[in-house]
Amino acid sequence: MRNKFFLIIITAIQILALFRWIASNSDFPNNFYYSSFDLHLRLMESIHNDINNPIWVVRLFHNKFTGSIFDVFACYLQFWSFQFLLNFISITGIVGILINFYYFFFERKREKIEFIFLALLLVLPLLEIFFLNKFAFVIRSVIMAIPFISWSILGYLKLFKKGGLNILFLSGIILLSLWFMAVKM
Repeated sequence: MRNKFFLIIITAIQILALFRWIASNSDFPNNFYYSSFDLHLRLMESIHNDINNPIWVVRLFHNKFTGSIFDVFACYLQFWSFQFLLNFISITGIVGILINFYYFFFERKREKIEFIFLALLLVLPLLEIFFLNKFAFVIRSVIMAIPFISWSILGYLKLFKKGGLNILFLSGIILLSLWFMAVKM
């Protein structure tokens, strides 16, 4: 009973953080999207600033293909930044995600649903990077949040199942998350 109560509170905090984030943003910031608009200029600057290096090394690392890969990777990492996750799903969500990653990689028994949510968790940011403005911002945000929140909830469920729950620790995370959300208003 106590675990269900904490799970409902944690889910409500994550959903509240998501809707606060949606209300405060009109869209994802531009650095979340891939654009090759200034790629040529950045490459030319990098090529001209690499002095005393062999030309094959300069051309190997400063071309449009590798520049595009690095740009997409930088956009992808924005979705995993602490600041984004803190505002997107709150501290309780970050802790749940970390708990589930721990159990996923260090536990032998895995369920199929975990692989599905992990695939969604890893692929949906790429879809957001490349297919901006195909849907309304609210719909895209909710679709992005479903795997993050689900992965977090799975982490808490595993923690409850293993009996590794410390009421003071969990209460502290909930209070810290609520405090942070109140301060950010």
